[in-house]
Amino acid sequence: MPITKLHPYQEQAVHTISQKFTNYITNPPLTGTEKSPYLIPFIYSLKSITGSGKTAMLAALTSQLSENLTSPLIL
Repeated sequence: MPITKLHPYQEQAVHTISQKFTNYITNPPLTGTEKSPYLIPFIYSLKSITGSGKTAMLAALTSQLSENLTSPLIL
């Protein structure tokens, strides 16, 4: 259930980040050695002008991502 109605550009941003996160979860990047690999964290920056709805976009993204995860989403 959406918290608020997003504008098309906001929906596109949420969709883009969601796709990138899905790709990350599907094929997680590892580094380190074969004996001791570790997961590279997913980091994405959302940059936009004041009043563009970054908080609403992050809320929608968090809600969308948490529906498909088996463990808690940590921001």
